[in-house]
Amino acid sequence: MGAKVTFNEITKIIEIDEAPDVDGEVFIDVKTDLYSDGKEDWVTNENLRKFQFPISAVGGNPLPGEKALGSTFFLNSDWKIRPYNASHRLTINGNFYSADGTDPFLDPLGTFTVRIMQQVSSLVDSTVQQLTEIEYASYNGGITVDVLSSYLGTDYPVGTPQQPVNNLSDALDIAADRGFTVFYILGDITVGDGLDFTQISFIGESIDKTEITIDSDANVDSCEFYEATIVGSLDGQCKVKECRILDVNYISGVVELCILSGEITLGGGAEAYFLDCWAGTNLGIPPSIDLGGSGQTLVMQNFNGYISWKNKNGVSDQANASLNAGWIVLESTITAGNISIIGTGYVEDNSTGSVVVNTDHLVNPDNVSNHVWTHNTGLKLLGLVQENFVMDQQIYEDYNGAKLLTSARIRTYQDSAKTQLIATYQVTATWSLGQCTSYEMVIV
Repeated sequence: MGAKVTFNEITKIIEIDEAPDVDGEVFIDVKTDLYSDGKEDWVTNENLRKFQFPISAVGGNPLPGEKALGSTFFLNSDWKIRPYNASHRLTINGNFYSADGTDPFLDPLGTFTVRIMQQVSSLVDSTVQQLTEIEYASYNGGITVDVLSSYLGTDYPVGTPQQPVNNLSDALDIAADRGFTVFYILGDITVGDGLDFTQISFIGESIDKTEITIDSDANVDSCEFYEATIVGSLDGQCKVKECRILDVNYISGVVELCILSGEITLGGGAEAYFLDCWAGTNLGIPPSIDLGGSGQTLVMQNFNGYISWKNKNGVSDQANASLNAGWIVLESTITAGNISIIGTGYVEDNSTGSVVVNTDHLVNPDNVSNHVWTHNTGLKLLGLVQENFVMDQQIYEDYNGAKLLTSARIRTYQDSAKTQLIATYQVTATWSLGQCTSYEMVIV
């Protein structure tokens, strides 16, 4: 973290950690201690990266006559700075303001007295209202879009949080003029009209407040989607994170920390990664993944919940999953290729054709029972602790591909050559849904 301050993304308070020196003073350089060190924190801290960096900067540009435009920094209006909790003099070096014109500083906790002094640099005879850089900073790093807004066009301040633009065509023009690639979406929106949104990042308010519907005629190649409900048709190599996904076609790329609630169809002959996702429902119907026939590779890591896979016929295609606490149904339309599923959970295999399904490393009652009851450990669990024994006349029942021992004869011996018989036992076991419910061992 920064050497002198800590950014708290929950309270939206920048805490000054630097204690007063022997003269009772704390010195904070805005550019170094707040802006630069804060940027470094945002790069290294995953929690902070979920939020916009709260400080924007303008200025520093060279001007005629060997002058330079003084740098000015703006703190987002929903963030504040709290001085160190002690009586002292706080010196702020640099042009530093709150974006909404309010006081950016809070009082310290307790009954301490803090005197704040600000050392500012010249803006070289330019007023704040006239600076193009100030306009740029007021967008907060992207274009704000709200279809219910009354603002349209591309003239400033349309597209800022204060005046959200009400259509995506103007939003694209403003983004191109200003150099932005982020759209902040307020409420629901449809992405369509044949527009090109290549490499745009869409950030919603939350999965409950923002639903983004993507028409098939929109180009959303290499786009990113965050904190929204997503439905429609994607293009290649998209990233979807912390979203709820309903019926979506043509997914390839990365889906991370999402709730899967609809039918998701893979496409594009590419790889699709689902990382740390959960199963949801849509109108009571569990989610499913359509593997798109052939050409696609599916990788699911650390999946939780119930989901079905279907429509896979590519001979060389892979579909792999690791389950945290999951249940995967392989439908009969899965007919070829290779499937490997590991972790903790259950696989309901209804696949057909030549598909190879490997669940050897899956942990569930069936696999545990199969390994235990076809191993010598199973005999010891039945009460047979002697080392010299022979089991024969085994009878098994099949349960989802597992062989469960139901009856056998066991003979124990005094010697390893098995010439001195001790006793003969008849062992029987009863099973229900892959679990042993009773057994008995009778000497005969």
